[in-house]
Amino acid sequence: MLPSLTPTPGRRRSLPPVNFAISSSDGGTVLFSTNSAVLPADTNRAEDLYKRRPDGSFVLVSKGTPSRETCGFGGPRGVALSADGGTAIFETSAQLSPEDRDSANDLYSAGDNGATELLSTGPTDPQVEEQTNVFP
Repeated sequence: MLPSLTPTPGRRRSLPPVNFAISSSDGGTVLFSTNSAVLPADTNRAEDLYKRRPDGSFVLVSKGTPSRETCGFGGPRGVALSADGGTAIFETSAQLSPEDRDSANDLYSAGDNGATELLSTGPTDPQVEEQTNVFP
């Protein structure tokens, strides 16, 4: 089930393109990507990852840590969502954490508490293509 991004009643507008990534085991929380700003915190036109919660609210998942307040990233790819939908794992080449010092794809964890945590550090072998998926 794709998230509902309904326009304001009385206003005519087309709905943005939405790419389904994964849902929680009960189907209540959905992880999806779009280049449209679903929330005011998304200040660019880049592809971002969002969660739609069972109550209909949205969470911007692909945001940086407080020292890296960047949103948006190339090639958003939701990888996993916890059973209750509280934690999302995603892959990106964007440097959303100060610990991420390369342009390689990395895995991040984002919880409902708003924290984004770097889970991987990219390739250690200089011969590895930096844009290779971290997660199959």
